[in-house]
Amino acid sequence: MNDSSRQPGFRGDEPSVQPGPPGKQGLSDKQGQSVQGQSVKRWFADLAQAGGIEVLGGTALFVVFFYQANPRNLAGWIGPLLDAGRLPWAAHLASFLLGLVLLVAVPALWWRLGRRGSLDDVGFGLGDVRFGLAAAGLAALLVTPLLYVNAGDPAFQQTYPLVKEAGASTQAFLVWEAMYLLYYVAWEAFFRGFWLLGLEDRMGAMPALLLQTAVSTVAHLHRPEPETMAALAAGLGFGWLALRARSFWYLVLLHWYIGMATDLFCLVRSP
Repeated sequence: MNDSSRQPGFRGDEPSVQPGPPGKQGLSDKQGQSVQGQSVKRWFADLAQAGGIEVLGGTALFVVFFYQANPRNLAGWIGPLLDAGRLPWAAHLASFLLGLVLLVAVPALWWRLGRRGSLDDVGFGLGDVRFGLAAAGLAALLVTPLLYVNAGDPAFQQTYPLVKEAGASTQAFLVWEAMYLLYYVAWEAFFRGFWLLGLEDRMGAMPALLLQTAVSTVAHLHRPEPETMAALAAGLGFGWLALRARSFWYLVLLHWYIGMATDLFCLVRSP
């Protein structure tokens, strides 16, 4: 076949480039900026749709709580105002109250005003009461022997109770454990409430379960190693219970019991 038989617009086997109309050969600068702007908006929309606001905002809040609202840091601020005997109590109480603000109140405001959701959706309701109480009670019975064994570890005895003066009397112990409840409310509302039940519809139940398990485990790195490893299993188990009961209050009770039992066993078993 000679060249004359080839289709118009081709030279040999190479395609020719047909020039377009003037001014149509590419996007203008303004059009390019518009496309880029739409891409950025779409990226942020996808981020929000995937729960990015809750994850990133919650991470920032937890970092502030972990570093700025920890009792040791707060003791440096309020130390000059109190005597040595009252300082550990006041520092921990201030930390627990700030935890309620940073990990409960602020996310709750976002959930109500930003997401326009019901707090029952993130576990503030009682959910399945019968199942929740039964599961928490059974779990408490199962972990009690393990708590007693761990309390014989010097690392646990050096750590718990967090306020050593709590072991001075029965009254001091009860006051401390009542204060300690505030900490567990903040912890469970944040991880099993906002970060699990709150992200379930955006991420899916399993990704949200794994996310809160990973972060809550890492948050135990300053505690004894057996406790940190147990936090990994607890994150999964507590998360499953929250998803099933549709409430975090039963985890508050269970976690509080674990904390109280650990304190008591450490005091009883300490030399």
